[in-house]
Amino acid sequence: MPVPVVNTTTSILGYKQHEPWSYQPWASDLTGDDGWTSSPLPTGMSLNSGTGLISGAATVAGVFIVGLQVTNSNGTSLPISLTIGIEPASGSLNSGADVSINLSTGAVTVNTAAAEGPLLTVKEDDDLLLYVQFRRGETVVDLGTLASLYFGLKELDTDALVTLGGGTGAETPKRLLKTGSGTTTTYICAVKFDGTMVEAALSNHEADEGTSFVGRAELQWVETNALLVGPATLKRTSQTFEVEVVRDMVA
Repeated sequence: MPVPVVNTTTSILGYKQHEPWSYQPWASDLTGDDGWTSSPLPTGMSLNSGTGLISGAATVAGVFIVGLQVTNSNGTSLPISLTIGIEPASGSLNSGADVSINLSTGAVTVNTAAAEGPLLTVKEDDDLLLYVQFRRGETVVDLGTLASLYFGLKELDTDALVTLGGGTGAETPKRLLKTGSGTTTTYICAVKFDGTMVEAALSNHEADEGTSFVGRAELQWVETNALLVGPATLKRTSQTFEVEVVRDMVA
């Protein structure tokens, strides 16, 4: 019996994030005790190693290239590249961004449109998952796996930033996560508006119960430099933008 050959269907497109689906690949010369393997599938999907069935509901939108092959008693098939395209679900947290950063100017906008006054309003001790996209013009740019992405707060432009969130993605629990790829790329940054840290950042504001104040925020990130010019990594900082914080809520 010859080595198996996996069918040449190489793309699965059109399914939405969180939508259950399955795909059964076909291969020649299978014996019933074959073994299927693949490179990592989209999060939420799984491979049945006995039948090759791919099933589940992808939790992340984007385009994923998956290597797929099968082994029989005579050897292992050549791998095929299976392209899986998952569309953002309507209303999904991953279908857009809270914050967009213009890579040309560093300007920050919310929901891709500039706003008057504070771009975000939070309460002291809130936890915020900040969905961040980088753009050139109207096009979302995939910066790959960022070495770090941090959110900082300060009182005046001349003050030092107090880091309230973000990280390298290596922390436990993670405070930075990349989802999607290409034009669906979104970076999720976990931010904690810890009361003590907020007070350190904005020490000149009143600390009375119910006080509301506006601080200056920035996003800082480090990306890999794919070009053969300049340093191996590039550190960037966004323009400052306003964040309103309401402090000392009554329990």
